[in-house]
Amino acid sequence: MKTDLVRDFDYSGPVLDVTCGTGNVWQSASRSQCFHRADRNRAPKKMLEADAVKKYYAAVKIGSMQELVMSAGEFDCIICFGALHFLTATHFNAVLPQMFMLTRKSVMLEIDKIDAQPWNGVAPELGSYWSSQGL
Repeated sequence: MKTDLVRDFDYSGPVLDVTCGTGNVWQSASRSQCFHRADRNRAPKKMLEADAVKKYYAAVKIGSMQELVMSAGEFDCIICFGALHFLTATHFNAVLPQMFMLTRKSVMLEIDKIDAQPWNGVAPELGSYWSSQGL
């Protein structure tokens, strides 16, 4: 679904891809669309070395999702697939409106459905881990 959504959208202007992972979504977009710039944030070093990241991203920024969105300039489109559910409620409430304030055309989001029981047990542990890693 992400691939279809990305492939069918006009990316003729600058795009901010928040937490893009290995950049695989852009592989399908590049076949039918042309875009000028994409930034991505918060990825393990192995992801930085992925072929798709090297090929499709003009600029790479590493840091927390919150810092990237709060310090980013304007973009035609901001996309964030499969990452917003990792934010605390406070950070989510700050990041989401900021995305809409920075975009000139559109915001494209995917938020995964997570079963509350297991997630409630894991979320504090992940939050502690990410904080210890400076993320």
